[in-house]
Amino acid sequence: MRLAALIIPSTLLAAPLGAQASKTPEPTLYPGARVRVSTVDAPSVLRAGSVWALVGDSLRILFDGADSAVALPYQAIAQFDTSAGRRRHALMGAGIGGLLGTGTGIILGFASATTSREGISTFGRSRRRRRPRSTARCSEGSV
Repeated sequence: MRLAALIIPSTLLAAPLGAQASKTPEPTLYPGARVRVSTVDAPSVLRAGSVWALVGDSLRILFDGADSAVALPYQAIAQFDTSAGRRRHALMGAGIGGLLGTGTGIILGFASATTSREGISTFGRSRRRRRPRSTARCSEGSV
């Protein structure tokens, strides 16, 4: 009962951390942006590259492995994907993991505590008091 009283609130507090939606901004087209393009001539072939320049009615793209940029008219583009980039949240993930680990350790520590007769909580193995040993020794001649 006591363990359930500690685990249920901690679970409810940790749930909103994973439920936060990531909000990524809409990608904009600018020179240097990573793109994938398929043309009307070959719609099943996606070619990756980066935007070289934005010209009035066409788009100049430097495809991966090419030496020069290619001008593609907007009407010739069948599919166009832009990269939203990568956002690494390693430090935030480490912080959340550290907090959850610390919280779990505290909860399990309190759940495993035992209470003595005096009302003091002790952690770990409960020890019995040993009786003091007798200091008197028997010698061979005394009986």
